[in-house]
Amino acid sequence: MQKSKVITVIISLSLVVGIVIIGNLIYFGTDWFRPGNGTNHTNYSWATDDHRLSYPESITNITLEVYYGESNGTTEIYENITLADHYTTVFDVLNSCCFVEFEIFWWIHPTFFITAINGIQENDAEQHWWQYSVNGIYISAGANAYSPVNNSLVRWYLT
Repeated sequence: MQKSKVITVIISLSLVVGIVIIGNLIYFGTDWFRPGNGTNHTNYSWATDDHRLSYPESITNITLEVYYGESNGTTEIYENITLADHYTTVFDVLNSCCFVEFEIFWWIHPTFFITAINGIQENDAEQHWWQYSVNGIYISAGANAYSPVNNSLVRWYLT
């Protein structure tokens, strides 16, 4: 008899937790578990971010291609990029050659999502966003969360 009471309590608690999670998703949307999104973090700096120091000291011979999408059709190519002092993420590669606009989302570490390159904006309404690949492989991480190796091809493209 005791075992059935324990099972009943566990099931009841599971249902309550599930209802709370679903209620939060309905009320707050999917951003409720990412505190800080959309707020202004004026004291944050990529230059002083300790996480940046976990990336390689330097990278060399990087090629950057920026494709501005079908409506523009233009591709810009930058070759022989060398970066140092741990500024070696795909964000740093892009930022070294182009004017970049981005949003910061706060998860475990600040994550950069590119919103415009050289004035060409993403368009949420038409579902066009900036994405990147490294050596032909799509990377599903923020721009400051991935570092290419030497001799890599980094492609940014507007979907």
